[in-house]
Amino acid sequence: MLNKEKIIVLLLIFNLILGVSAFGMSFYLIKLSNAGKLNSIKPADSVNANDEAVKAGSVIPDIQLPEDIDIQELDPVAGELASSFAQAYGKATLKELGPKMTEEMKKEEEQKEKIISQSKNPAGQYTTTEVLSQQVISLDDSAGKYLLMFTLERQEAKAGEKGGRKFNQDLLLTIVRVGNGWKVDNAEWQEESQ
Repeated sequence: MLNKEKIIVLLLIFNLILGVSAFGMSFYLIKLSNAGKLNSIKPADSVNANDEAVKAGSVIPDIQLPEDIDIQELDPVAGELASSFAQAYGKATLKELGPKMTEEMKKEEEQKEKIISQSKNPAGQYTTTEVLSQQVISLDDSAGKYLLMFTLERQEAKAGEKGGRKFNQDLLLTIVRVGNGWKVDNAEWQEESQ
């Protein structure tokens, strides 16, 4: 026959198992509700950041996702990476941004830097001052790939010039899951707007 101490220990273990199960079930239900949100979204299949038309700065097709989708809510780590990258891209060095990029993107950015450094007419210095808005263009959660559009207020100043001109410009970012984290796989500036 079981004594009181053994019964109490068994009840504590049983309650612990129930508590862990309830926590796991609530976590699963939260993930399931987010997955339902993702499954109701139809990715803009015609938008591929590697397409030549997108690289040339063309306008994104009219296929838009609901505006209430926030990358920060879906995946805070991916959202923070994308937002901080967009804020710094254009003013930070490759050395600073390199850890946030995939290896393929680092190679492309190194080539761009070489071309700019060899140019007889170097480009003006750009300073990204503020992220004005962000929009999720497409999500492929199963492949771990998000396409995001950031609208940034930027400032251009030539060497020795004070102030410079301010303008808005969109930045199309592709972020991909790499291991347990996220990396930026492509960044393309779109046409400027005033």
